[in-house]
Amino acid sequence: MARAATRSFIKWALSVDRVHDCDHIRHILQAPSNFMAVTHHFEITVLYFAAASTATQKTTEQIRIPDNGLRLSELGNLLISQYPETNLRDVLQSSQWSVDAEMVDDLDSVVLKGGEEVAVICPVSGG
Repeated sequence: MARAATRSFIKWALSVDRVHDCDHIRHILQAPSNFMAVTHHFEITVLYFAAASTATQKTTEQIRIPDNGLRLSELGNLLISQYPETNLRDVLQSSQWSVDAEMVDDLDSVVLKGGEEVAVICPVSGG
């Protein structure tokens, strides 16, 4: 597995003209964290329901989060920054959150690492 990953890395590096010779490859491979930082992206899936879906005009989207994770309590501000001309801020103030189908009460206690499915669950009214 490691050998295949190394071969894939070498092909990638040569294709984007970032490696000049074998010594350069050895140097890069000795510091794999540099390679991972460049190529690894952390994303979550956000599901929007009711008013949140109306505000974003989406039912789902992939959101890139920082490599060191993101507190669920910070996700609202990230989403609001992506939809500044909407009423999403008001919608999120009255919404609840779930992560991987589990309701969350304490937003500060959950750190998203990537791969999670986060749902914005708005209050629903009806008759």
